Amino acid sequence: PVTRRVALRAHLVDAARFLLEEGQPKKAIPFYERVIAGKDELETRLNRELAGAHKDCGNYSAAIEILDQCLAHAPNQPRLLAEKAELYQLMSQALEQLPGDAGLLASKARLLADNQDWAPALAAAEEAVAQNPGDLDLRRFAAELAASSLQAARGRALLADVSAPSVELAC
Repeated sequence: PVTRRVALRAHLVDAARFLLEEGQPKKAIPFYERVIAGKDELETRLNRELAGAHKDCGNYSAAIEILDQCLAHAPNQPRLLAEKAELYQLMSQALEQLPGDAGLLASKARLLADNQDWAPALAAAEEAVAQNPGDLDLRRFAAELAASSLQAARGRALLADVSAPSVELAC
């Protein structure tokens, strides 16, 4: 079926180009539009499959980020919104079962930060750092959240025992 769709798209493009060469651009437009619409549909489907793979691996924040990109291009997709809601619920359930999981807490912090929910994002990030103090990227992320929340002292504390911090905390 995929090769058949690819072949159909190629024929549609050939037909559109022929019509342009024949001086009939008005007739070529629907052919181009059909090819482009099919491309968007295929791209959305592949991105949904990619998000599903991330979900199956427990990478909820990556899956949600991919779905957000799809929604930015096609905001009226109820299926995408439902899948995103399911991911939020799965993350919440996973955190109930594994409340100290640093990876889940970091994902939660990133999602909250993406929604500009700064105080809970910082709390989740600090909790993730407490569970995994050796993760320097996580520490920097938490310190950046602290700086964004005008909590410079908390940011400095997150970086206190890290050599050569790369985050400026000017608050």
